[in-house]
Amino acid sequence: MKTICLFGISNSGKSTSLLLLAENIYKNKKARIFYGDYPSNKKDILVGFEFDGMKVGIGSAGDTPNQVIYNLEKLSEAGCNVIVIAARSKGDGHKAIYAKCNKHELIWLRQRDVWRERNTSEGGDLEKSGLVDLSNQQSVDLLLASIKL
Repeated sequence: MKTICLFGISNSGKSTSLLLLAENIYKNKKARIFYGDYPSNKKDILVGFEFDGMKVGIGSAGDTPNQVIYNLEKLSEAGCNVIVIAARSKGDGHKAIYAKCNKHELIWLRQRDVWRERNTSEGGDLEKSGLVDLSNQQSVDLLLASIKL
């Protein structure tokens, strides 16, 4: 079994990237859902897809160690041979992942924070407008490549 952990700071887009990954797998890979429900604009998802001879599970709730453990256990029990989860950059979530994944392959990917700052015409304040879509798509591309490794 292989576990892929997308980690990053709070509100860096981990859950959004995993939702985009699920949508990409479902639409572009013609995957069949065998666990959970189709992720329709939920913040956190727990779903398993079957495609290309693989069972890939995605669990995006990763703010606490208990959420991380729950996702790992449920997706493992469902028979996933690849599990993709989210976790915060620091804390006990990492310990939980190491404890549960010590007998198989573990890949860590860091969620990228990307934004653009520009002066606005009103008062010279800086407006942060997201290149978030680009950042999330880069994470999805890396996750898809890691699934196929």
